[in-house]
This record gives sequence, C-alpha cells and structure tokens, in this order.
Amino acid sequence: MATFRVGVAGDRWRQFFVCCVLLFSSRHVYAKDRATYRMIYQDISFASPCIRRTNATHQVGCTSNLNGNTGVIHLIENQTDIDWLQDKGSHAPYMAVFNADMFKRENIEKILKTGKVSGIVVDHSNHTRKEIIEEERWYSSDKSCPNQNFGLYNDTECPIQWNPYGDGTNFDIDFGVPVFALTHEVEVGFIRDCYFEHNHPNGTAQPEYPLCSMELDDFMFAVKDTPTCMWRTERTSNLETSHYCDPIGDKNVWGFAKNKKPDLASSPSIIIAATQIDATSLFYRLNPRVGSESVVSGFVPLLAAAEAIGKLKKEQKDAFDLDIMFTFFNGESYDYIGSSRIVYDMMRGYFPNNPEDEEEDKDKEKTKLPQINVTDIAYFLELKQLGLGDESTYYAHVDPISQEDEEVYNRTEDIIKILQGAGDVTVEKAPRDQPLPPASFQRFLKSGAKIPGVVLTDHKKEFKNGFYNSRYDIPLFLGIDSETWENDTVILPISEVRDYINSISS
Repeated sequence: MATFRVGVAGDRWRQFFVCCVLLFSSRHVYAKDRATYRMIYQDISFASPCIRRTNATHQVGCTSNLNGNTGVIHLIENQTDIDWLQDKGSHAPYMAVFNADMFKRENIEKILKTGKVSGIVVDHSNHTRKEIIEEERWYSSDKSCPNQNFGLYNDTECPIQWNPYGDGTNFDIDFGVPVFALTHEVEVGFIRDCYFEHNHPNGTAQPEYPLCSMELDDFMFAVKDTPTCMWRTERTSNLETSHYCDPIGDKNVWGFAKNKKPDLASSPSIIIAATQIDATSLFYRLNPRVGSESVVSGFVPLLAAAEAIGKLKKEQKDAFDLDIMFTFFNGESYDYIGSSRIVYDMMRGYFPNNPEDEEEDKDKEKTKLPQINVTDIAYFLELKQLGLGDESTYYAHVDPISQEDEEVYNRTEDIIKILQGAGDVTVEKAPRDQPLPPASFQRFLKSGAKIPGVVLTDHKKEFKNGFYNSRYDIPLFLGIDSETWENDTVILPISEVRDYINSISS
C-alpha cells in the first residue's frame, strides 16, 4: 500500500535528542501520540503511484525500500533547479518535486544519475492538468512506436513514428525509487509552501536545518523479470504461501449479433467488429482515469452499434449473410495481451470453449457455440482513436503485405466502399504502402490468416492525440467537464458505424 507524508526534520543531533525525550516520556506520548504526529507530519491522501512491472527479460517502473524512502524536498521548476541539485545539493537524499513541464525522460534520467534522489513527485493537480491540455504541451509516456516488438512488423524498423511525443518512460526506465503523481491542489500547495519556507536556496548559500522532508512508501515485491517473479510465487512452502506479482491484463468481452450458432459450414462466415477497452499511463489508478481519446472514442461507437443491432428483430438478424462478433480487447496497451490470447486460443481450437474443461450438462451443450478459428473470419473492422476527426473525416488503414493477395485486396476494397457510402462522414484511404497503425488487427494477420480488414482512425499518419497513453488523455482533453458532463459535445461516428456493420454483414 502506498503511503505518503511530509514533515520538518532537524539535523542528526536533534533527531537523537527527540528520540531520547520520547523514550523517557513514553507514558505521556502514548496519550498524545496522534496530536504530536499531526504537529510534525502532514499525510498526503490524493496521490497515484508508479508501480513496478516486469517482462521476460527485465523490470521497469518504481518501488521504495521495504520501510519506505525519506528525503529533503527539492522543487524542480527549471533547469537551474536540476543543476543546483546535481552540483551543490549537500543534504542528500532528496525528494525531487517536479512541476508538470519538467517531468520528462531526459530530466528524470539526469537526476537519477546523480545518486542523490530517493524519490520523485510530480504535480498533477487540476489547475496544472487544465493548463497543460489547453496549451497543448504534448506528452506521452508510451513509446513512439507502441507495441512495435509484438505486432505484424516487428522485424522491421518503425517507418512511422505514430506517437511522436512518446518518450517510453512507462516501458524503458527502472527508476529504483518511489514516484508519485499528486492530484490535489491543496496538497501540492502545502508541499510548495513548506519548501519555500525551509528549503529554498538563498543565492549560493545552502539552506540549513530544520528542512522540510518527505517520506514515500510504495514497496514492490516483484524483482528482476517475470520468470523470476513467477518462480518465487510458485514455490511451495509448509509455512506460508507468498504472492509476489500478478499478471497484467483482464478479461476480453465479446458476443455475437445472432441468437443462434454461427454457420461455420460456409466458412469464413464471421465479421469481427473490434476495439480496445484499456489504456495506461505511468501512474497506477490515476484519477481522472485516462484513455478518453485513445480508447473511449472507439469503444463508445462500437458499443452503441452493438446495442442498436442487438435491438433488431430476430428475423432481421437471422437474415444476415454473416454473423457479427463484437469484440472488446483488454490489455492491448501491453503487447496486445487481449487479442494475442484470442488468436492463440483460436489457433489451438480453444475458442470460445476449452475442450479440456469438464463435460457440461446437456442443457448447456445445446447452446454451446462451435469452436472458431482465425480462418472463419470473413472481415475485420477495428475502431481506434476517433475523437479528433477534422470535419468528420476518418481514415481507413489497410495492411500492405496482405493486400498483395488479389482476393484479400478486392474484399478489402469492398469494405472501404461500404464505409465510404454509409452515413454523413468522409472516409479516406490511408496510403496503401503505409503499414497499419498499432492495432489488434495486426495480431490476427500475424497468425498467417488472409483476412480482409480495415482499421478506422481519426489520423492519416501520426496520432492526432499528443497525449496518447499519458496522464493527460482525460475527458477534459476532448472538451468534456468530467465533473458535470455538460456543455460540450464530442462528435463520434456512432450511427455510421452501425450502418457500416449492417452493410458488411448483409
């Protein structure tokens, strides 16, 4: 559990003296401990931690020591503050308190390299968020080419920097110290006031004790890499069961439009209409939640289309030539976890039912869906970022490799013509020699299946979302007040998506 407190610390002699007084006055302190605590410390309640993550080869992210980290507060608002800490700071260890603009990879790596920093805090209060978003000071903690190593084109250099403002902080840096984002203006103001009252350097002079200090407690048990962590977790013991790490991911959500088993005899017979439902940032469970443009703008139209088609009469849906599988992938921000699992299960004959499960009762057997393979997919339509379209213009992206097959090319053209003919929005083709943007469709194509498909986005090349997978991709970024949900409207192609899917299935 992450804990966080601020207090004023004296020098070592004073600390020893206070400890002695407390020792010989323990009975009195017992009755007044909470009052004394409140006089010395100020708890911070509104903070989101950076956590440690591991993969097959290494660890990234943040952790404190087992008993927490303490340090003298040092405010970083410009390059001069970094230089002072590096060259003159003599009261190490320090807790670096960044303003939002200075919290960038190059500055983080520079202060960590000094060896003087025991923790990092960044201002993410409401006023700061609003200022950053309104002035479009773009920032992303994802990579410039998200999920490149696990997509269809992992053997090649990334030809397009889809996420040009991405610095990879969330995936590349092993901080080795606790890092928190502060979300409440009053608490940020308290820390700043404490710093300027006690710690702010006066010209070339070093600030003297007492100094304002901070304690961060966010210890992570995971260490080294995923195989090591899993091995430690799976070890058996007669005394205790230890749990050191949890898998990243959740559950995919999917369902069919028809109320009967899909006819796989006329394979391929299924349309997959897909989007992702997860987003990420450097900070865990940050509030407001992230993913407004990168996720919600694609999720909402597909969910609305599924609801509209689901309300059709059974006879109307049964008349569809192709069944529609509405699919919401979870875990795509981390190496396409959700889509990779479905593809894996399909190719093994484990989707949607695991044949190794115990035999179900006869009633369930009658309604059980048949096994589905990637070869049963007739078309694939994926909705990605759709919230920043200019004048209701969207772009249809295709895979140049699979388009070399004439049949796939012709059937993909059919999809694009349907997209261009439905609704009041404009759908333009992205350059045909351009690879797909980061999308779940890549994982299906990587299986070797020849699937006609389109990824629909609001961007032709680079993301229009300069805050992709960052702590600023929140409702305010799309002009929505997340407290009132009033006054502003985001135009999304909801009815058009419904018409697209209806037309393709018919």
